[in-house]
Amino acid sequence: MKTAIYVFAPLLCIGVIVSAADGSSSTPPATIAIQISASPQVADRGKAIEVNIVVKNISSQMVPIWRSNGKDQAEISGYLVRVSGPHGRPVPKTRYYKIFTGEPVENMRPEENIHTSGGPTFSVQPGATLKDEFLLNRLFDLSTPETYSIQIERKDPVSGLPVKSNSIEVVVKP
Repeated sequence: MKTAIYVFAPLLCIGVIVSAADGSSSTPPATIAIQISASPQVADRGKAIEVNIVVKNISSQMVPIWRSNGKDQAEISGYLVRVSGPHGRPVPKTRYYKIFTGEPVENMRPEENIHTSGGPTFSVQPGATLKDEFLLNRLFDLSTPETYSIQIERKDPVSGLPVKSNSIEVVVKP
């Protein structure tokens, strides 16, 4: 009887290793995909740059997605926005975005407090999309003429895992 235990124990270990290697796990897959684009892609310094967001339900079930209730307010919808300049250098946040994200700012006045209220939650059906947008210049200092890389991230509403968008570039001219 001891021989059978020793013979089957290695086979059991191989089965566990194969199961873990095939990618099966208890973490649910992402239910959304995020695609972004900018308009315009090339802008004069100081001109507003709108980043358009399309969130697609890639699951087979309805997915609840919360979004802002106004135009150009996607920063309120739970997106983490990353902008970098040449060589991956982070771009400074604007005063507004620092206040919004809770970072300390000098000489903050009471009227600068940003109050947000709950926006609507949309029931996005399988294969359907939800659109949102934000003004890049409102969040980051784009006063230096150069090429900027933008990517956003949001937690998947079902799994809680971070979902990243594609990365895009915009050019600010002098």
